[in-house]
Amino acid sequence: MKHSMTRAILASIAVTAAINCNAQTLDTDTVDALERFYHHFNGDDWTVRTGWLDEHTPACQWHGVRCSDYDGDDIGVLNALDLHDNNLSGRWDESDIADWVDDVINLSGNAVSGRFSRVPCELQSLDLSDNELSGPLPEKDNAFPCELSSLSLARNEIEGPVPASWRGFEINIIDLSGNRLYGNVSNLTLAARQHINVADNEFSGDLADVRISHLLEQSEDSNWGGGINLCWNHLNSNDEQVLAEMAEYHVAGADFVGCLDRERVPLGPDVSGSWFDPDRSGEGAAVQLLPDGGSLHYTFGFDNQGRQLWLIGTGPTTEYTLHWPHVGSLRGQFGQGMVEQPPWPINYPSAGTGRSWRMDRISENHFRAQRIYHDCSDCPEPIIMPLILWGLGDQLDYVRLSTIAGTRCDNRQPHQWISGAWYDPQRSGEGFLVEVLEDGSGLVYWFTYRPDDSMHQAWMIGMGEFEGQTLLIDDLIQPTGGAWGDNFDPDTIELEHWGTLSLEFHEQDNGHVFWNSVDPDYGSGDHPIERLTQVRLAECD
Repeated sequence: MKHSMTRAILASIAVTAAINCNAQTLDTDTVDALERFYHHFNGDDWTVRTGWLDEHTPACQWHGVRCSDYDGDDIGVLNALDLHDNNLSGRWDESDIADWVDDVINLSGNAVSGRFSRVPCELQSLDLSDNELSGPLPEKDNAFPCELSSLSLARNEIEGPVPASWRGFEINIIDLSGNRLYGNVSNLTLAARQHINVADNEFSGDLADVRISHLLEQSEDSNWGGGINLCWNHLNSNDEQVLAEMAEYHVAGADFVGCLDRERVPLGPDVSGSWFDPDRSGEGAAVQLLPDGGSLHYTFGFDNQGRQLWLIGTGPTTEYTLHWPHVGSLRGQFGQGMVEQPPWPINYPSAGTGRSWRMDRISENHFRAQRIYHDCSDCPEPIIMPLILWGLGDQLDYVRLSTIAGTRCDNRQPHQWISGAWYDPQRSGEGFLVEVLEDGSGLVYWFTYRPDDSMHQAWMIGMGEFEGQTLLIDDLIQPTGGAWGDNFDPDTIELEHWGTLSLEFHEQDNGHVFWNSVDPDYGSGDHPIERLTQVRLAECD
């Protein structure tokens, strides 16, 4: 559950956090550009700035800088700059860094402001999602061909109509969800060659007017599934043929109309807890709003081979939406925790089917959940996902399974401070999610691994009562028999008694856990635990 949680999990699960370098150095002009970038985006305040401006550290070894060699020369090329979720602040339109990076820039999850004044067609991939960009979209510069393959400006404050000149782009993947765009949505759909996400904007009109035929042709040759996401716009149609065609290629599948032209209600601390689809009892999601405004998400379920699976992600919240841009899986062994630290996001064969997740609140006790994932059952080795990956998708109607005490002023309990995630630093990569419920009892998820060399995941769940500061669970259950996606059948779920569990909480931030399993491979034992996260509680007098 934690390998430096504040950076790799809470700060965001994102792409290639660890970047290696082959080149020894960069040319003087490029180093000068990086130094300007550092000062322009307030580098002294960055969460991680290892190596930056250190005269004894080559620029290719600065945090987030990726280089390659010029035919074996010592002078390298600045291929990528990846400083996602690193507390950057500054104006994008006053920076020249796009002129100095050859391929990839990822500054997602920061406080980058200003206008997105030019589409940097010389790059291969640009991710500025989850920032503070504002103003309208720029016109396309017709003077130059555009080599940009993926562009994400999701969840910013960009507003206004999409310029008609954008129809001249041929960008493979575009994500402009979560802004305030309106007008002719086809100006965007025609800008994308394969996949386009315009969810959560202000587009309106008839679906029959949305041009997607070119996306459909690309989708037929692609194993990534649907090519468009129109959710949470005021779009609709009474034409059954249009609806059927859109459903075939929309990421939400046949249920996509459930997220169109629909009202939502604001989030509050009371959304923290567990949620599930009644038609898919045996799997679900545990959600916790964090004090810093973000959210932590655990999925508990099964992979496409019928093995237990849990996925983890962190992400931003908006007025109505919980969003986890990168949801991924870990591999490990019971008793050791995570065996290897992967780059993010990553999918393992037949296991890590997660990619991204969002939940939109429809009513007090109802979320519309959307999963976008990749079926990696045929992948021979672990694969690193691109910066902006599409995938298969579905939508689920989640209802409340549990409510955490203290998330409303009328449901407080003495032990509510215990709710959150707990782990042992010596077993990083596994841990316990604790929910102190409205009636004072406790619900625990144990996210861990099999006690063998398979590195497959395992999870157990149980409820119990407090005796003093100790939560006692006499019947810890391990569900089995499920499957991912359309193959899930709740009637096949079996609840196997795993053993007993007790958690002692000594004070706010530490405790001890004891277990005794009926499975001799798990055996019995104990180890200390520390707090990993706290749940955001209601502010009461």
